[in-house]
Amino acid sequence: YANTTWRDEAVHAFGLGLRYQAFKWWNIGTMVNRRYDRWSWGLNTQFDFGMVELYFTSDNLISVFGISSLENSTIRVGANLVFGEVE
Repeated sequence: YANTTWRDEAVHAFGLGLRYQAFKWWNIGTMVNRRYDRWSWGLNTQFDFGMVELYFTSDNLISVFGISSLENSTIRVGANLVFGEVE
């Protein structure tokens, strides 16, 4: 839950996320949140290959079904390098 002020108006936000480890090297998850009186839903996945993590995450997939609000969607793809002990 978050409570901030934007342009002298109170902005409330909350979210709920779930993550499932399908295999030791693969996680998949989802997130739903509400902010600015709008709902958004996203998916994420992560692949672990030793010290390299590859990830894909998206938010506001609901807007994909309404092309007029598509500019509010985000997709991120990237990689992380993990230094130290990997469990």
